[in-house]
Amino acid sequence: MWLNVFLWILYFIALYFAIFLLSIFVFEPDSKPKKLAHFPLVSVIIPAWNEEKDIRETVESAKTLNYPKLQIIAVDHGSDDNTGKILDSIQGIKVLHIKRKHSDNKAVAFNAGLKHATGEFVACLDADSSVHPEALNCMLPYFMESEKIAVVTPMMLVKEPKNLLQRLQKYEYITSLFIKRLTSHINCIYVAPGPFSVYRTNILKELGGFDENAIAEDMEIVYRIQKNQYLARQCLNGGYSYALAPRTLSSLFKQRKRWYGGSLSNLYKYKELTMNRQYGDFGFFHMPRSLLGILTVFTTLGLFAYFVLIPVLRKIYDLYLIRFEVMPYVSSYNIAVDIFDLKNTHGMFVVLILMLISLFFFVYALSTAGEKLNKKDIPTLIIFLTVYPFLLSCMYLAVVVKKAFGGKFVWHKMER
Repeated sequence: MWLNVFLWILYFIALYFAIFLLSIFVFEPDSKPKKLAHFPLVSVIIPAWNEEKDIRETVESAKTLNYPKLQIIAVDHGSDDNTGKILDSIQGIKVLHIKRKHSDNKAVAFNAGLKHATGEFVACLDADSSVHPEALNCMLPYFMESEKIAVVTPMMLVKEPKNLLQRLQKYEYITSLFIKRLTSHINCIYVAPGPFSVYRTNILKELGGFDENAIAEDMEIVYRIQKNQYLARQCLNGGYSYALAPRTLSSLFKQRKRWYGGSLSNLYKYKELTMNRQYGDFGFFHMPRSLLGILTVFTTLGLFAYFVLIPVLRKIYDLYLIRFEVMPYVSSYNIAVDIFDLKNTHGMFVVLILMLISLFFFVYALSTAGEKLNKKDIPTLIIFLTVYPFLLSCMYLAVVVKKAFGGKFVWHKMER
């Protein structure tokens, strides 16, 4: 009884948010911004720590931006490889060399560059990422809509995915980008990715720059922007940037510890925004959705354990009791379908609607990103839709447990 009640509550909540997003999609306004009337100076800050493999390509991608007024500032954050020497050899950029403390994160290097930024707008470009030449021309017009717009985020995609894990992340980024496209219309952007988010400089400096103690500074700054009644927008047409994705499970877990740990920290730090009329849809939609996302993780793993893991372990124990004499057991075995609960047709109908809406969003997201599905992609898609969410849920659970027991999160550099 209690399980059915709990599931119906989840059905209702999930269906509400799905239909809410679908309504935004159906009534999505014309999102083409006005063209630039003039070209303000833009400062591009590139924080770098031991990035000798990628730093030259990153700087060159910034230099090839098709924009007439650029100031490029590269910050060598105490690198002990050849990053500093490579930066010093590149013409046409300003290079800062700063010392690094053990507890430093990217925010320290970015803030050092921000002090030297003279542009009306400032962009952050992670040292292992690259940007499309037309990105600024696509992103800056969004700032012309209102002086309250503090940040415009890029259309970030995975850079040259090679193995299965990176291809799974490619689909994750594409799906996330589509959701951000919808939530941008109701001012519910909550993170500004390091690969080329663009800020209004005076607002960023007014807010004190990035929080140097935050584990996810690119998320914390947007929460602070929202708290101070400024606006965040997602670029919807062009504005592409490309980020390297973790290629191993260990590096993916390190990345997600920062992401999920930062998310939990920011939800707690800015808890007063939740269901607060003063913060509009961000308080009434994003904050509850994020909190319910935590509940969804526990529910997913709990249902898996209840319907799959525990029955399998019981069967294994039964086999152990009969010393794995399986033939009599197999001959009398009846296939159980309790996991599907076929009698609960109303619940199955709701789940089917949710699956269809999710599938529609996913297919549309792929089409807007210019991705074409081939037969060779089908195995990856099956893993993405089944195993990958479970994998991420396990990682989220590990982060929640660590957070609950007072564990500290450290900013990690991605393994190459």
